[in-house]
Amino acid sequence: MISKAQMALALPLAAHAGRLDVWHPLLAQEMAAHEIGSDPRQAMFLANLAEETGELAVQEENLHYSGPRLLQVFPSLFPGGIGPAAALAARGPEAIANFIYADANRPAGYRMGNTQAGDGWKYRGRGPMQLTGRDNYGRFFTSLGLPADSDPDLLLLPAFGARSAAHFWQVNGCNQRADAGDFVGAVRLVNGGTVNLDKRRRYLIAFQGALRRMDLAA
Repeated sequence: MISKAQMALALPLAAHAGRLDVWHPLLAQEMAAHEIGSDPRQAMFLANLAEETGELAVQEENLHYSGPRLLQVFPSLFPGGIGPAAALAARGPEAIANFIYADANRPAGYRMGNTQAGDGWKYRGRGPMQLTGRDNYGRFFTSLGLPADSDPDLLLLPAFGARSAAHFWQVNGCNQRADAGDFVGAVRLVNGGTVNLDKRRRYLIAFQGALRRMDLAA
């Protein structure tokens, strides 16, 4: 399993800030428990995690979108163009989440169980893998033997967050994508698209290099 020194090589900002003191042991434990052990699996998992959280700095989704950015990231949700996107952005993060994540507004194949009013905001992205949607939260909590409707803010606790990230990766078939060398496929499973793909690739290369540093493996 990746050592703290190897992880620090790929995540210098997290290392400098001391975040790896908390996150490395938790992530290493959950990666081992969820079969994220080979170098390709580790590198792809951690590359996505690093991009989603800004090197473990962010554990809750930033929904402070501008109108143009909403249109860029979610073009299919705004067939009316910049006008509706800008109007939604002006209403703030909660309104944005409740619109963009509501199943009623999403195409088939991209729905996440958000069928009740307020679900989008309640089940916004949290944890290192930015778990999103009622279905994903329910599946995770059920795996722990907890009620499916447990408090989503539990994922802001590092132990729950680390486990949620590894659980999502495993149950959604990301290990198999890594085995096939399909990084873009793994990104799509995590992100629902390929947002910031170039940055994810840079982290992938960094982790691949770090894992080859056997002098730092102890």
